Amino acid sequence: MSEQQFAMDSAAASVMDQKEHKLNGKVIDPKRAKAMKTKEPVKKIFVGGLSPDTPEEKIREYFGGFGEVESIELPMDNKTNKRRGFCFITFKEEEPVKKIMEKKYHNVGLSKAQ
Repeated sequence: MSEQQFAMDSAAASVMDQKEHKLNGKVIDPKRAKAMKTKEPVKKIFVGGLSPDTPEEKIREYFGGFGEVESIELPMDNKTNKRRGFCFITFKEEEPVKKIMEKKYHNVGLSKAQ
C-alpha cells in the first residue's frame, strides 16, 4: 500500500468516526464507497478526454478495432446544444472492454481519450 493510499484510508476513517457532518449549512451523511459486484459481463465503457469535434465515425473506427461496437452514445450539452467531451461505447462482447482497459490512454483522431 502506498503512503498516499494510507493517507486517504485514514482520512476516510476519520470522517466516518465523526457523528455529524455539515456542508453548506446542511447535515450530510457520508458513506464508504463500495465496489460494484456484478456477475454480468461488462460491455460498456466511458471514454473521456474526447474533443467534441471528433466525428462518431472516427470513434467507431478506432474502438471497432478492439471488437464489434453495438452502440455509441455522444451526450450533448443542453445549454450550448454542442457535443460534450466524452462518450459511452457498448460492445457486443466483453473481451474488447478487457483489451481497451489494459491501456490507460488511447489516441482517437486528434484527442487523447482516457
